[in-house]
Amino acid sequence: MRDLVSIIIPTYNASGFVLETIHSILNQSHANFEVIVVNDGSTDNTIAKLETVNDNRLKVFNRTNHGVSASRNFGLVNANGNYVVFFDSDDLMPVDFIKSRVDFLDQNRFFSFVTSWVQKIDEKGNKVDSVMKSACNDLQNEILLYHSDIITCPSGYMFVKNDLLNNNLKFDETLSSAADRYFLLQIDQQLKGHFIRDERACLLYRIRYESMSNKLNYLLIKDNELFYQYVINDVKPRYRIRKLFLSKSNYILFGAYFKTGHYLLAFKYAVISFFIDPLNFIQTMMKRNLDTYFFQ
Repeated sequence: MRDLVSIIIPTYNASGFVLETIHSILNQSHANFEVIVVNDGSTDNTIAKLETVNDNRLKVFNRTNHGVSASRNFGLVNANGNYVVFFDSDDLMPVDFIKSRVDFLDQNRFFSFVTSWVQKIDEKGNKVDSVMKSACNDLQNEILLYHSDIITCPSGYMFVKNDLLNNNLKFDETLSSAADRYFLLQIDQQLKGHFIRDERACLLYRIRYESMSNKLNYLLIKDNELFYQYVINDVKPRYRIRKLFLSKSNYILFGAYFKTGHYLLAFKYAVISFFIDPLNFIQTMMKRNLDTYFFQ
């Protein structure tokens, strides 16, 4: 049972994609796994769809709505595998996704997690943009400086379960969309990971443009604002990264509040960002679409 993998899938009103996701897992070349679906209070026919799956490796837990971070933590506590993957309910696995990760971790006990390439797909499964790299080798740099070729989708990672539990590493339930990034930054302080340069390990990460998580709104801004506070207070990034991060994060809040009509808050954060690093403020303003910072 050493190579048993627990695939933890929080789901909320995912009936349009969840079966495709489940079948991509059931078709894996590495067959020793369990799929733990945590239904987080869905009001659509997600459960009815899941009930059509006839495979004893699928386990469904029904709960009232607690949010995605709480659902992932619940799944971790109930996981039986030596390895865990926190998978989104609309992403897809190529056939050797699990095998490539298990093979590496089995042979390299020094590492506590592994990840690889990410290919974005749209609602119909068509490829979108070029292949991206999951944050891994220098997580502070890759996450806090918002590199355009880096992504932090949790679906692409496989972790040694006991390394998470023994170090009390879990998703912060006070965060929502920013919880993925903060989770990786916490892991970076205690565990080592490896990036697999193997196309067979590539995650197919679905982008749904109508999704609420992909729409700039006040709650999303506040979630990122809280994330920035946690980074400064708890992660304590290295000096040069800290300065750039402070400039970029305040710039992001400036742009976000401006786009949502909160002009006084926008002005406040613009001033802070500019005085921390004027050159970075100007360069950032010229280089990127604001949304790419929120939906990394």
